[in-house]
Order: sequence, then C-alpha cells, then structure tokens
Amino acid sequence: MLTPAEIKGLLTGLGLRERVLVLVAASTGLRQSELFAVKWSDIDFAQHTMNVTRSIVYGVVGPCKTESSQKPVPVHPTVSQTLGEWKRVCRYNKPNDWVFASRRHRVRKPIWGQAILRRYIRPVAVRAGIHKQFGWHTFRHTYSTLCGALGQNSK
Repeated sequence: MLTPAEIKGLLTGLGLRERVLVLVAASTGLRQSELFAVKWSDIDFAQHTMNVTRSIVYGVVGPCKTESSQKPVPVHPTVSQTLGEWKRVCRYNKPNDWVFASRRHRVRKPIWGQAILRRYIRPVAVRAGIHKQFGWHTFRHTYSTLCGALGQNSK
C-alpha cells in the first residue's frame, strides 16, 4: 500500500499522462485491465463519472471481471479536471479512442501498463524516496484500504 503522502510525492514528479494514470488508479480502485480499457466516450465530465464496460488483457478486449465492476464509477472533480487537461493535449482524443492510447499502435491499442510503470512511474517513485515494490494492483489496494479507513465501501 502507498500512503497519501507517497502518492502526492509521486504525482509531483510525473508527466501529465502518468499523473492522470496514477490519479485515476488511486482514486477509483480500477483493476489494471479496466484502467487501460477506458475510452473517452466512457467519461462523463459533466457528471464526474466513468463507465467501466470492458477490460483489456494481453491486448484482448473483453468484459469486466465481475458484474459489479460495470457500474458507473465516481470521478473526483480534481481527477476529472486532470483528465480534461490530458484530453486537450493528447493526440488521440476522439470518443472511441482509448484514453491511454498507444502511439506505437496508432490508437488501435492502449499503452502497456507494465512498461509505463517500469519506464516512468517507478523511477519517479525512487527519486521521491519511495522504495517500496508496487504495481497497478497496489493502487487498487491503497484505494480499498483508504476507503475502509474512512468507513466507506470501495465498490
């Protein structure tokens, strides 16, 4: 698990794309497969919600792991604002484009999460003094733990 202070330190050193990824992962508790399967049409900026309707595993798009995963997910206004900033500057921002589209695959596939962790997020974590081993599931676990501490259900 990462602490709120560690997440804040991590966010400070990240570029916009990676900052959006970490914000969404840490504030929604989405699974990695759901996080990278979000398309722009899934986000309702006015209502601050995100529809999670699909997952992507090893490049194969399919349904979410569980039925409860398919409910609209609330998106904090700060996260929504940062998503909006990302949408304005990213190359692929049409409704049917992946939010985290791969330039290499020219929008046909989303980026590969493990590569983003290895190349961008973990090096920033080390520079921020975070020496824990963590992955995408850590953000899900962090979200669940923090919700539990606040007396809220995480999903």
